[in-house]
Amino acid sequence: MASSAKAAVSSRYAPARDRKQSVGVPVVYQQYQPMASGCPDGSAETLISSASSVWGKNIHPQFSPDGRKIAFDSDRTGDREVWTCDADGENCQQLTKFGGPIGGNPRWSPDSQWIALDSRASGNPEIYVIAADGGAPRRLTTSPYNNMVPSWSRDGRWIYFTSDRSGRYEVWKMSRDGGEAIQVTRAAVL
Repeated sequence: MASSAKAAVSSRYAPARDRKQSVGVPVVYQQYQPMASGCPDGSAETLISSASSVWGKNIHPQFSPDGRKIAFDSDRTGDREVWTCDADGENCQQLTKFGGPIGGNPRWSPDSQWIALDSRASGNPEIYVIAADGGAPRRLTTSPYNNMVPSWSRDGRWIYFTSDRSGRYEVWKMSRDGGEAIQVTRAAVL
């Protein structure tokens, strides 16, 4: 269901296609409850979302790689869920409906078609993917451990995430289609 509440940036600001460019490139960011966009040099700041719920939490914003949408967490319905909106702040859409457990940390796939996120819907944090235009979230991890804060590989084949399944928090990766998790980091014990 789309919402008429504005929650994104002005369309004149879009993320750079060239990742090496940084001066004058707009970013979306959060300062406590409101979200805003602006360039790293401090220019062109635009408020994109103010407190719109009882708690006023609109957090973890990220532009889609194609610059057309923003994904973010919001508790505007009373539960923390993942939302998207157009880059101009219009057409807010609630993607997840976990109905109580925290869902968040949305991260776009490189092709802007999918969003990886974490949720406590099963009791402990697990990694899910959902189509950027909505649908049912698909759970990727199924373990009794904490799996959270997903991030996509540049080629979109892998989702990296933090997990304590080795006894300490480390970086793991899993195919975007699910399957066995592979440990990436191994912290040295001093």
